[in-house]
Amino acid sequence: IGVMQGRMVPPVNGEIQAFPHETWADEFPRAEAAGLDCIEWIFDLGTEDRNPIWTVDGPARIIALAEEHGVAVLSVCADYFMRRPLLDASDADKRDRLDVLLKLIDRAKAIGANRIVLPFVDASSITTERDRGAAIELLRTAAERNSTSRRISDLQHSRVSSTTSRPRMSG
Repeated sequence: IGVMQGRMVPPVNGEIQAFPHETWADEFPRAEAAGLDCIEWIFDLGTEDRNPIWTVDGPARIIALAEEHGVAVLSVCADYFMRRPLLDASDADKRDRLDVLLKLIDRAKAIGANRIVLPFVDASSITTERDRGAAIELLRTAAERNSTSRRISDLQHSRVSSTTSRPRMSG
């Protein structure tokens, strides 16, 4: 059982889902004391330069704290893409955002995270078949350029719901 980052320290600017740039290291001993196994890391826009997942020496510090406290980082929530949508952008912006995603994939691997949660909600919602196709193409490109195999069959076989802003995934 784990917790999303930022839930075990005071909110940042009143937001509960934001990278706690001043107190992030405090979460590891608190999670350990609470008996938690993992923390879902947050990568958001505006704090990249203070987020250790994005810095040169940061991943080593994250790993050291994770090992010291027995609290792994198994996933990264890429909230960065809430305000910099992967799909609704110019071609140049899409290329830049894909580069950010690829770097984030590498950084996630460096800290032992094997999942990146992409926020296809709100401004990034997949609401049309065109959006779905663009998302599939983006994920294929990221997988190919990252030299990893990614399962996107659920997304390929999902149907866009006309009643919600989220696609329904097939089982």
